[in-house]
Amino acid sequence: MATIRNPYKNDMQRRAFDTCIALYNDRSSEFWHNGQPRRGAGHRAAFWDGVAGIKRSAHMGEASSFARACWRAGLEVARVERPKITITMPPLGARVFRLEESAK
Repeated sequence: MATIRNPYKNDMQRRAFDTCIALYNDRSSEFWHNGQPRRGAGHRAAFWDGVAGIKRSAHMGEASSFARACWRAGLEVARVERPKITITMPPLGARVFRLEESAK
């Protein structure tokens, strides 16, 4: 994956952003379940909303929040990985969406 620059100066947000990137890259982490995104907690939902490109997410929180850093990390992953991933959003009310990677 290309280099992603952490935009935060606040230590809590810097750590949250970096942790989300690391968890995304580790397919055995809490961000994944059987190779698919796991959204079951607020920080994961915020991150995956960012990956999906959702600009006004209910999970993203205020600008100075932990959740906003997670959402921003998702946006940055999507920016870098977009040519390689396809996201299929679930029907309204569903708890999971599918992430498919191209063979590139």
